[in-house]
Amino acid sequence: MNRKIMNSIMLSCKEVTESLERIAIEKLSPVTRMQMNMHLKMCSACQKYKKQNDILDQILKVELSKQEKEGMTKTVKLSDVKKSEIIELMKNEK
Repeated sequence: MNRKIMNSIMLSCKEVTESLERIAIEKLSPVTRMQMNMHLKMCSACQKYKKQNDILDQILKVELSKQEKEGMTKTVKLSDVKKSEIIELMKNEK
């Protein structure tokens, strides 16, 4: 396939990771979502990034919820133990 055509259809890894970050804040266009999903089906590095990003988002939501219940600030503060747990989760994610 012609490189120009391919580049217009497929997103780069950088564009996919940026889209994955934006998706939590704003709705992506149907075209961007389709391009991102197409890229994710073919790119194992971006698949891994998405899985790790999803894990991290979930952990941070839980921690923020805990800290809000305790009347703490809306900035998530993680203990060294929690940081180590997250690092191990990321290392073990395949």
